[in-house]
Amino acid sequence: MKKLLFLLITIPSISFAQFSYTCDYTEVCLFNQYTSKFENCKKSKNKTLIVMNADVTMFTITDEREKGAWYIKEYEQGNGDGSGVFVYKARSESGGEVSWMFAYPQKQIVAILKDKGQKYRITYFIKNMF
Repeated sequence: MKKLLFLLITIPSISFAQFSYTCDYTEVCLFNQYTSKFENCKKSKNKTLIVMNADVTMFTITDEREKGAWYIKEYEQGNGDGSGVFVYKARSESGGEVSWMFAYPQKQIVAILKDKGQKYRITYFIKNMF
């Protein structure tokens, strides 16, 4: 009876779980169109919480300055090889589109975006996943 009660309590909480990531550092790099590489990277201490909903339709990013929501338009699992890498195309609340890569083996969440003709890469270094 105790086992049945335990299962009745835990199964709903597991099936409706969200995915959360805490990050302590971010790195911003500029794309060099001549070398086709991201360069001039600046790493900074920046506490960030990223929360993906259970349906994988949106995630929020909260840092020390602001909070923003991203709505997933489409996603795929890396190369389909079970590598633990997921690529998302998402739209921000303000309408900007960004490509995101959640790379679990490398413990990184990476965004590739354009602003005023310049391409950037922002990397969030995952400290904890829960």
